[in-house]
Amino acid sequence: MDREFGSEDERKTITTAAGEPIGTVSNVEGDRAQVTPDDSEDSGLTEKIKSVLGWDDPGEDQDLEKDFVQDADDERVRPRGL
Repeated sequence: MDREFGSEDERKTITTAAGEPIGTVSNVEGDRAQVTPDDSEDSGLTEKIKSVLGWDDPGEDQDLEKDFVQDADDERVRPRGL
């Protein structure tokens, strides 16, 4: 992503390339967003995706750095490699 995270990114959905939701931005701080993972059964968040993102603490908010973001629009943020 070419810019820092900002307050406008809070509450955006984190999605896979296929548009499957995997979490929600809960807080932002400069080049990092905190994401609340969507661990529901119907979410697109798989163990493989957690591994790619380095998300390994179940039940905890996870970090997503701006360098790991492919793109973002008004409603969603899409990480690279998903």
